[in-house]
Amino acid sequence: MTKREECGLPWLIHTTVDDPFYKCCCKHDADYQTLGCASTKDIDLKFLKCCLKVAKTDKPLRARAWLYYRLARAYGILRYAACRCGIQIGQSWEGSCEIKKQD
Repeated sequence: MTKREECGLPWLIHTTVDDPFYKCCCKHDADYQTLGCASTKDIDLKFLKCCLKVAKTDKPLRARAWLYYRLARAYGILRYAACRCGIQIGQSWEGSCEIKKQD
């Protein structure tokens, strides 16, 4: 798997290294890799908390954090339902971004 400098759902919405939520997104995608066929609810909530912490009191960023969370929940529910039916989705990109140390 090649590392890339973007994160999220490549066919819907994604962040890049310049996005304030990039590190939260990368951690979220990496956490999905550990789930197997379990619910994503707790990981998605952790993602929301991370994004809200980054956003602080910035209203547009907080709104985007909630949008990203709702998209993650929708995808997580779809992923969980598909997995319970024996269908694996998203495995080719989950956890494929990297966090570069900043100088």
